[in-house]
Amino acid sequence: MRGFYAILWLTTICISSIVPVDSGEIGELLDIGHIIVYIVQTILWAWYFDFEYTFIPVSIASTPVTELLQLATPWRNPCLIDILNNMLGVCIGIILVYAITLHHGS
Repeated sequence: MRGFYAILWLTTICISSIVPVDSGEIGELLDIGHIIVYIVQTILWAWYFDFEYTFIPVSIASTPVTELLQLATPWRNPCLIDILNNMLGVCIGIILVYAITLHHGS
């Protein structure tokens, strides 16, 4: 069931990556959104892999994939800043997972 949540979350990210959005003020909100979404994704992958470090490459690999999906749409374009925000979310997620495992291990 844990895999279902991780895959459902990733599917939601992929779908939201190709939905048209208005640019402008929403851009700044999306930057924070990218970070939060990828923190959650990293934690879900860690949970799926029983907190073994296999979750790290899976989380990292998914960051450019969701942006590259936008190449298939005429209304969205991949953005390096978004990929960097995604990676920042993954890094924060890894730190949180590491802190959680240290806390539960002691």
